[in-house]
Amino acid sequence: MDAQCGIYSPTGGNQSEETKLQWVIRKTHNLEHRSVPEFLGIDSDEPGFIYSKDEFSAVELLNRFPVDVIIDFSSENGIDYYGEEVVKHGVAIVSAISSYSADRIELLGKLALNARVLWSPNITIGINFLIIAAKILKKNCPVH
Repeated sequence: MDAQCGIYSPTGGNQSEETKLQWVIRKTHNLEHRSVPEFLGIDSDEPGFIYSKDEFSAVELLNRFPVDVIIDFSSENGIDYYGEEVVKHGVAIVSAISSYSADRIELLGKLALNARVLWSPNITIGINFLIIAAKILKKNCPVH
């Protein structure tokens, strides 16, 4: 079964056939209603549209474009937008926020009582390292 993903982030992209990017939410109206694959210049049948958080409440977004998981690359306040709704909609959270205040960590803990929550404060560092390493390996160790 394919997973449906929503990304709460300045940018987003997906090239996996096992997951489907449903949407990207941004704080700004920049790139609003553009397709993520179009923006990234990749071929994809997925729409993966970019929306401003002002366009939909979290409940409207999750009702209209349901997802299995929200991947959050925003800020410690991003969880305020969708936090309560993930429990009601059975959505998992993957948080890649590098630093949360104590009250945000407490909120994640409360959400984790009734929802699947993965928070790795160093995930963005690890992802960035893997991206850089992949580029170096691709350049220096081409596959023939």
